[in-house]
Amino acid sequence: IVTLGVVVFNLGKSKSKAGGGDSAYGLGLIALSLAMDFATAMLQDQVKAATKRRNPRVKDAKTSMFESMAWTNAGGTVAALAICAGTGQLADGIAFLRAHPAAAKAVGAYALSSVVGQLFVYFTITEFDSLVLSTVTTTRK
Repeated sequence: IVTLGVVVFNLGKSKSKAGGGDSAYGLGLIALSLAMDFATAMLQDQVKAATKRRNPRVKDAKTSMFESMAWTNAGGTVAALAICAGTGQLADGIAFLRAHPAAAKAVGAYALSSVVGQLFVYFTITEFDSLVLSTVTTTRK
């Protein structure tokens, strides 16, 4: 319902004459993003249920936000490195960052700000249910 409300709100507002129209590509990316939010919420429900099943003696067993964040980022790092190495862009990227220290600092600052943002997301994932997560991420978009 929240997703539908946000879509109706965004598509229903009047267009300014200076701005361009919505493209099918852009709308497709938004739809894909919302689908990924749905998949994330469903997977988090499964992780929470599996954690409780595997720890029957622990009341309210759950993974910590740092544990979830570490495993998710480890998987993303492995996938990104494999794709970069497979496409031949890993060496080029490292060479570029070595040649341009300002760009390396910008990448580091981006990574640090990403960590701070992830702390809020993973806090929401671990402390609340999937409906709250879905509402927060959809409203944020």
